Amino acid sequence: MYLFGCRQEKLEQLAARFDRKAGMRELWLSENQRLVAQDNFGFDLAAVEAAVKKHEAIETDINAYEERVQAVVSVAQELETEKYHDIERITARKDNVLRLWQYLLELLKARRMRLGHTHDLQKVFMVCSFAICSVHVLYVKFSYPLIICGAISSTE
Repeated sequence: MYLFGCRQEKLEQLAARFDRKAGMRELWLSENQRLVAQDNFGFDLAAVEAAVKKHEAIETDINAYEERVQAVVSVAQELETEKYHDIERITARKDNVLRLWQYLLELLKARRMRLGHTHDLQKVFMVCSFAICSVHVLYVKFSYPLIICGAISSTE
């Protein structure tokens, strides 16, 4: 009976550790989902390029977090192997952590795509802006002599 009590106490401690870890992971994953859902990329090429670098840093942080998610899975598997009495709750919480993890990865991928499209669009805007400036410069360059000669009236 003593061995059973010690074993049960160790399983309860392991379950408590699982709950702490799962709670921290759920909170971190939810916070990062909110962060990744924000599309504050900026309104010019420089701002979007800065957003690309920030996104790459976010991806690095998130990818490094995978080990911590897997640690929750490992503890859940250990509890399952040891036939913990409340394994249904543990499994449900582990599945929730994995679902949040997968959703975060999907959001991250979608954000990367939106950011890439925004970056491409800003490049096109920059080319168009240069083209408009060039046309304006050419217009002024070629119309200025005509204005001086009186070929174009100042009332036009």
